[in-house]
Amino acid sequence: MAKEEKDIHIIITGSRNAGISSFINQKAGEYEAHDESGMGIDIQSAPVYVNNAEYNILFYEIASTFPLDSLKKIFQKKHVGLAVMFDLANPVSLEFAELIYTQIAEKLGTKLPRIKFLLGSHLDLPKAMPQESIDALISTMGGNTYYLEFSAKTGERLSESLEQMAKRILGKSQ
Repeated sequence: MAKEEKDIHIIITGSRNAGISSFINQKAGEYEAHDESGMGIDIQSAPVYVNNAEYNILFYEIASTFPLDSLKKIFQKKHVGLAVMFDLANPVSLEFAELIYTQIAEKLGTKLPRIKFLLGSHLDLPKAMPQESIDALISTMGGNTYYLEFSAKTGERLSESLEQMAKRILGKSQ
């Protein structure tokens, strides 16, 4: 299988203190430079297994103010997803995640990756928002949006979440 077939590209952003770096660093290696991206994007990779086959997830961590045009080459890749992360213990975090997603969707329009994820972090802390609020954002994000919860701090449900993300992007959901 060609390298492109083994690479899964996830553009990830989210509200401040959502735990994006902790989420990625639990499984990913060191930062690596890629010619596909512009300045200001942190890129890390992590192996993930889907149906006993090894794939490589490349996380492109961007700030909400980052110029998305710099990601044009990534949007042309075969296996691409968008992840928006928020802090389950902070209700303002969900509102900010919605604002970020709306700005990205407006900017990208039809270039928006087909597969999207809403990631709820800090599962180890008491949930500070009703499920209805989370469901409303999932609805706003539209079809092919998948919601996953985990703890970036403790690693609870982290491996399962990465595997689910890979399966959804590859179209191999079970």
